[in-house]
Amino acid sequence: MDGSKAHIIKPIQSLRGIFAMLIFLHHFTINKVPLNDTGNMCVVFFIVLTGVVLMLGYGRSDEHRLRYRDFMRRRMLRIYPVYFVTLLLATVVVTVNRWAGLSPKFWADVFMVQTWIPVKSWFFSGNNPSWFVADYLYFYLLFPLLLALTRKHFRICLLGMCIVLAIYFIVLPHLPAAYSEGIVYVAPYTRVIDFSIGILIGYVIVSQTEKDFRDRDVIKATVLEIVVVGFLAVTYLTRTAVPEIYQWASWWWVPVGLLVYCFVEMPFGPGLISRLLSMKLLVKSGDLSYSFFLSGFFCIDASRKIVSKTIGFWENYPWLTLVLSLTLCFISSLIIYRFVELPMIRRGSLAQRNRP
Repeated sequence: MDGSKAHIIKPIQSLRGIFAMLIFLHHFTINKVPLNDTGNMCVVFFIVLTGVVLMLGYGRSDEHRLRYRDFMRRRMLRIYPVYFVTLLLATVVVTVNRWAGLSPKFWADVFMVQTWIPVKSWFFSGNNPSWFVADYLYFYLLFPLLLALTRKHFRICLLGMCIVLAIYFIVLPHLPAAYSEGIVYVAPYTRVIDFSIGILIGYVIVSQTEKDFRDRDVIKATVLEIVVVGFLAVTYLTRTAVPEIYQWASWWWVPVGLLVYCFVEMPFGPGLISRLLSMKLLVKSGDLSYSFFLSGFFCIDASRKIVSKTIGFWENYPWLTLVLSLTLCFISSLIIYRFVELPMIRRGSLAQRNRP
């Protein structure tokens, strides 16, 4: 694996920002039709990337020894404060008229267990995108076990993954339609497959010999990046060729896995796309991606209400509503990042440095 973290962080951070924007546009609908249909793909990207990044940090047995308590503390400091703040904001902006703060659904969201109930009114309650973060609690709880198994028994883990996938594809067509979305798209016990794919990819990367970027080949790197991005684009354009139940997750595992591997491992060094993704503005968008992702839903709802009450029904002014939604979301994410997310990241990092 490349020994220079800067070469890895910049393109990946930029991809985080780009995929967070794609999710925002997916959540913005006109006549109930989203501006794009990338939501499923983006969810797979973020979960796979999380598995890869965690393995990069803890995958080598001779460094970054994982202490379970410290690990969970840092992870929860990283995700929960922003999760909770945006949940409260969404409750005020979006859901205050649908259920009170003492509703069981609200408390399911607070304790991050809403995704265990395969009913849409539960897992999409509160701040709609928060189900995705709730799954992360489950991934983090399992990570130390998955890490140990992957380190010691990588080939057995590969075999186990093949068995799990075989069972997954056998069972998938027979799931009850009323609960299939909750089980396949949302539930942590199925989305852990995406996370495990990321862990396996990350282990492959950390197991390889470190490379010197002075020996890079820009042409080969650029061709590889174009092929990988092109493959993902073709997969997106042909997604309707398969039933929706496969589009929720499994359709994206291979192209997204290759994308993440390509831009993390960079087998030929950074190509032209990686260099483009290293632009400062794009990298900064990645820094805001988590707060931006969790702010989008209620900012869209707030913008619709503002336009409808001041000018007229918002669907008569969709592009004005979109611009207002983006503006509110950027402002919200900047404030939350500056005063909630960043202080918690620093607090977790300080605790890590002071660890005996």
